[in-house]
Amino acid sequence: MPILSTKHLTKHFDGVYAVNNLSISFEAGKITGIIGPNGSGKSTLINTLTGMIPVDAGEIVIAGGERLHRVRAHEVSTLGMTRTFQDVKLFEQMPVIDNILVVLTERSIWKSLFEKHVAFHHYFSRRTIRRFISRNDQDRDGRDEGITRSG
Repeated sequence: MPILSTKHLTKHFDGVYAVNNLSISFEAGKITGIIGPNGSGKSTLINTLTGMIPVDAGEIVIAGGERLHRVRAHEVSTLGMTRTFQDVKLFEQMPVIDNILVVLTERSIWKSLFEKHVAFHHYFSRRTIRRFISRNDQDRDGRDEGITRSG
C-alpha cells in the first residue's frame, strides 16, 4: 500500500501545464526518484505535495486513504511529511541539532519549542552522557590493563 499517491494531479501556470493529470505512488521503505529536464514540473510536484502551492485539479492520497484536494504547508508535518529546499538556509545562531529539529517538529511554534524539542533534548542528552561515560570506562579499563602488564 502506498504511503503517498496522487490521482490525476494537475497544476498549470497561465495555460502552461507544469503537472498534467499525474498519478504516481510512493511506497513505504522504497526510494523513489523524480527525474526530468529543467522545467518538467519536478519542483512543482513537490511544491503541490507539500502545500507550497495549491493544486488546480486531482487529489493527493495519504496512507490510510485520506484524500486531500489541498495540502496546507503548515499541516504537512501532521501528515508525516517534511521537506527541504535546494537553497538551504541555516539558523546560524543555532547548533546543528536544533537546525535539524526545526524540520522534524510540528509547525506550531509552541509545540515545536516546548514539547518535542524538550523531549528530544532530554533523550539526546541522556544518550550522549551514557556514551561519554561508557567511553571513559573503556579508556580507564584499557589504561589499567596497560599499567598491570607493564608493572
